[in-house]
Amino acid sequence: MKYKNETLFKMYVQWCDGSKVKMEFNKISFGMRITVLMKKQWNTNGFACLKKDTSNSTTTLYLGEFKKYFVNLNGYEFGEEEEVEEDE
Repeated sequence: MKYKNETLFKMYVQWCDGSKVKMEFNKISFGMRITVLMKKQWNTNGFACLKKDTSNSTTTLYLGEFKKYFVNLNGYEFGEEEEVEEDE
């Protein structure tokens, strides 16, 4: 999914507001943090989760890669539920 950087930042602000999370970044520091995460974490060990295009002011999120990244971290996929044995 490709987003204009401005749109991605607005989504972040809305998420922080809706989740009651203290917003710690302004637009510039948010973009810098995304770049750091892209270079040092999310695009390492064979994963390519983000691509920033500075000439067009866009950021592309590869959701399938994010999913693989988090499966690698957690050991299970989103939506997987553990089987719970019921006492009868």
